[in-house]
Amino acid sequence: MSPKSWLKQCLCVASAALVVLAAQAVSAQESTIIRGCVSGKAGEAVSRANISVMGALFQTRTADDGCFAIALPAGEWRLVVRRLGYLPTEVVARAEGLAQPDLSIILERATTELGRLVVNGDVLSPFTSTITPMALRQLPPLGERDAFRALPFLPGVAQPNDILGRFYLAGGASDEHAITLNGHPLQAPFHLNSVVGAFNPASLDRVDVVMHHLPVAAFDRVSGTIDLHTRNAVDRSEREAQLSVLSLSGTASEPELVGNTDVLATARASYLSGVLARLDLDGASDDLQIPSFRDAVVTARTQWARGWDSEVLLFHTQDSWPESSRRDNVPATWGENLVGLRVGYQDGAWSGGARISVNRATVDQRSFAIPDQFGSVNANLFNSASQPRLTSLIDIDQRWLSAQVHARYQRAQWSLFAAMGLDAREHDNAWLGETARERLFEQLPLSARYVASQSAATALLEGTTIAAGSGLRSTLGLRTTSVGGALYVAPRATVSAPVAKELTLSLGVDRRFQFDAIAGEPIEGSLTQPVFFPAKPRTADVAAVTAAWRPSRKGAGTRAQLSVSFFGKRNRNRPVLETRTAADNATPTDVSIGPPQEWQPAFTFVNGFALGATVGFDLVAEGGWLLQGSYTRQRSRDERDGDMRATPWDAPHQLAGLLGVPLGQKWQITLAGQFRSGPAVTPINLTVLNPFFDGYFPRYIPGELRSARAPSFFRADIGVQRQWTARGATWILSAQAINALANDNGVRYDGVTAASCSGRSQGCASNGGTRGLPFLPSVGLEVRW
Repeated sequence: MSPKSWLKQCLCVASAALVVLAAQAVSAQESTIIRGCVSGKAGEAVSRANISVMGALFQTRTADDGCFAIALPAGEWRLVVRRLGYLPTEVVARAEGLAQPDLSIILERATTELGRLVVNGDVLSPFTSTITPMALRQLPPLGERDAFRALPFLPGVAQPNDILGRFYLAGGASDEHAITLNGHPLQAPFHLNSVVGAFNPASLDRVDVVMHHLPVAAFDRVSGTIDLHTRNAVDRSEREAQLSVLSLSGTASEPELVGNTDVLATARASYLSGVLARLDLDGASDDLQIPSFRDAVVTARTQWARGWDSEVLLFHTQDSWPESSRRDNVPATWGENLVGLRVGYQDGAWSGGARISVNRATVDQRSFAIPDQFGSVNANLFNSASQPRLTSLIDIDQRWLSAQVHARYQRAQWSLFAAMGLDAREHDNAWLGETARERLFEQLPLSARYVASQSAATALLEGTTIAAGSGLRSTLGLRTTSVGGALYVAPRATVSAPVAKELTLSLGVDRRFQFDAIAGEPIEGSLTQPVFFPAKPRTADVAAVTAAWRPSRKGAGTRAQLSVSFFGKRNRNRPVLETRTAADNATPTDVSIGPPQEWQPAFTFVNGFALGATVGFDLVAEGGWLLQGSYTRQRSRDERDGDMRATPWDAPHQLAGLLGVPLGQKWQITLAGQFRSGPAVTPINLTVLNPFFDGYFPRYIPGELRSARAPSFFRADIGVQRQWTARGATWILSAQAINALANDNGVRYDGVTAASCSGRSQGCASNGGTRGLPFLPSVGLEVRW
C-alpha cells in the first residue's frame, strides 16, 4: 500500500469518526457555557491557567487576558484552577441551562513553587517533569544560564561529562530523544560545540521532560522528548536584560502590540570571542577557540473571534569561529533556523488546531590545501611538522518539514483525540579529510557524501476515560506511521489513580519507533552531527510505574513532594556504526583522497534493554529554604559478540542535589552537586608503534569490549546572588564558582588515555590527558523592568 492511498484511508476513517462524534454531540444533553476570568492578587491576568473539572474530563485554558469559557452539562461542578507559580484553587460552578454570571477567580502566588528546580506532573499529566525559568536563576550556571544544563538534576537524566551539554534520558543514547519548541521539532539547538543550549532562559515559560510515557501526539523517539515552551505576554510591557561572562541578551514582551497580537522577542549575542581576539589569543587550535554565537526567538500570538487563536514563531541560532592565523584553516559556521505557524480553536466540547514548521540546520567549513614536498595536494594524515595538514571540508545541510492537524472532543467522563501528521526530511551532507571526520565522528570514513530523504505520515488516535468519584483516569492511544510504504503501529496506555490520601500511582506502557540515527556518541569539540536514515527503525517497548506523594498545599508553610519510579525498556534494532580503529585510519591507501563520493552507512543492528529506578524529592520552606535532589539507579545493555554488554552511556549511579539558603539582606547562596558512575569503556591492553615513512603510527590492541569503566564524575558548584528593587526595576547580581573543589574529572577514554594504560591490566581506565572543567568562576547581572 502506497503512503498516498494509506493517507486517503486514514482520512476516510477520521472523517467517519468525526461524523459519529458530531452526531453524539447533537444528541447530547444541552450544556451551559460557564465563563470566568483568572487573575493574581495584584490584578494581573493569569494566562494559560488550566481549568479542569473534578471527577470529569472537561478542561480548558485561560487566554492571554486570563479569561476562559467551558461548556458543562446541567449540575453542580467543582473547578480546579492551576498555573505554575500559583497555588491551585477550587471554585464551584452551577450549570443550570441559563446564563450564569461570570466567575472571578483570584490565585495566590506560590513563591516556594517557583523556587523549585523541578515541578513533577500530577494526575492530569503523569510522567512529566517541569523546569521553570525562575528556578534556573538559582542554579549556578556554566557562565551562562541554560535550561539544558539543568536537566541532569532530574531523575533519569545524565550528561556524558561536564563539557558536553547533550544528555541521556532513561538509559537511552544521546540521539534517542526529540527537542521541540512550542511543538515544532528542532535539530541541534546548542552553542559552543554542544557545550550550552541555544536558548535564553528569559524567553521560556517552562521546559517539560517526558521519558517514561509518550502521548501519541508527542514526537516518536525511543527515549523521550524535551519540550520547550516560550512565555506569554502579560497585561503590561516587560523588559529584561542579562550580562554574563559569555554574552549579552535582552527580552521584551509586548501585550496587544498590534490589535490582539502579543509579541515576545528575545536576542542574545556573545562578545567573549571578540575580547580574546583583541588579546591575541587566537593561536590555539580551532577546537580550543571560543566561537561567537547568537540566537533569537520571536513569537506573535493573536486572539481571534469565536475561539480562534494563532501563533507565528521564528527561531535563529548561529555559531562562527574566529579567523585563524593559520593558512590551512577557514572558520566553521553552524546554525539552525525555524519558521513555525500554529492555529488553534476551542468552542465548548470541541477543540482542535494545526501546526506547520520549516527547519534548516547547516554546518560549513572549508580549509585550504597546501602542496606537500612533491608538489601535490595529497594530505598528511598524521599532521607532522614536516608535512602539510590535510585539506578538510564539512558541508552539512539538513532540511525538515513538519505538519500536523488535530481535533479533540470532550464529554464529562471520556474524550477522544485524533490527528494526522507529515514529516519530510532531506539531508545532503559531505565531509573530506581526517580533521573534518574527527569534528563530526571518529567512526566516519575519511571522505564521504551522504544524500537521502525520508517522509513519514502518521495517524494518531487517543481516548481517555475517567471514573467519577474514584479519580481513576485511563488513556489508550494508537500511533500509526507509514515510512517507505511500510506501516508501524505503536500502542500506548496509561492508568493513574489516587491510591491513598495525597498519593497517586501511575502506570504507563508504550511501544515506540525511531526512524533516524547518528553515527556514534558525540564527543567534546564536535560539530552538529549528520543524521542518517537506517534501513529499518529502532524499536522500544517501555513500561513504567510512578508513585507521587504530594502533601496538602493549602496555605503557606513548608511544602514537600516525593516521587519514585521504576522503568524497563526493551530495545530492538538499535543501529551501530562500527568504530574505525587508529590503524584503519592510518594506512597508506588513505593518503590520496579525491572529492567526496556518495556513501551509505552500513549499520549493524543490535538488541538490548535498560532497567532503572529513580527517586526525586524536594523540601521547600516558607522562609526560602530549598532542598531538592534525585537519585537514579539504572543499567543499559546491548547484545554484542553474543553477550550482553554495557552501552557506552551506561552509568549505574547518578546523584544530584540542590540546596538554597537565604542569607538575609536579600542575599541567597546555592550549593549544587552532581555525581555519576564512570561509563563503560574498552580497555587497551597494548600499544604497538608501527614504522611508516619517516615516523611511526600507534596501533592499539584493545581488550574485552567495554569490560572496564572510566573514573566516576563529581562536581560541586556554589552560587551567591542578591535581588533588589531600585529605579522601578528588579536587579539580580550573581557570582558563581563551577567545580569549586577543583575535582579532576575525565572527559572520555581516548588515544591519550589508551597510551597511559598501555601494558596495564584490563581494568585500566585512567583519565589520561583529556580532562573536564577546572575551577571556573563567573559573574552575571540581570535587570527586569
